Amino acid sequence: MPADAEPVISYDDESGVQTMTLEYTNDTGHDISIVTLIDENEDLMSYGFPTDNGSASSSIS
Repeated sequence: MPADAEPVISYDDESGVQTMTLEYTNDTGHDISIVTLIDENEDLMSYGFPTDNGSASSSIS
């Protein structure tokens, strides 16, 4: 992960869920997103890791 990749963090008042998204392109040309959801008790709810290189994509959850 590049050192200059900056996460975007948002909070949903209604659900109490925090979402952190980190997007970057690695050195092989794959667009990568890491999405992490945390509940109001700061417990991990889910973690997603989709990638796409323009001709193929994959996702890990």
